[in-house]
Amino acid sequence: LGGTGSANTLDDYEEGTFTPTLVDSGGGLNASLSTAIGQYTKVGNLVNITLSIVVASRTSTNNQVYIGGLPFTPSYSSTSGAVYLPVSGSYINFDTGYSFISARISHNSSEITLLMNGDSVSQENFRGHDLGGSTSFFVSGAYYT
Repeated sequence: LGGTGSANTLDDYEEGTFTPTLVDSGGGLNASLSTAIGQYTKVGNLVNITLSIVVASRTSTNNQVYIGGLPFTPSYSSTSGAVYLPVSGSYINFDTGYSFISARISHNSSEITLLMNGDSVSQENFRGHDLGGSTSFFVSGAYYT
């Protein structure tokens, strides 16, 4: 692309689908999903993802909730590296003071950590009891592999 040197060669391009999962840190969420679809485009070491999850049923737990099933394992230059992605959703039982969700993809993690955020409160883990009936999540963004 734009030259004759090897640095200008596009040598890795891939498109595909993946199936996101919804799990908790204790394994007790038992989520049944009515929708679980994901798409990705990988160019070099940059992966762009879009996913949609709709919860049909789940067991209410106090454990941290994660989205699993990423198509590639994230990698950053340091073990403390992470990328935050916006999340839109509906039918979420927010704890007092929280009004939106973000997603964190950490170094070498195969899961997306869901976090609750608010204007005047610190960030808090999103837990199984925060899932309402028909809760939906839509995540779109990019990370390095």
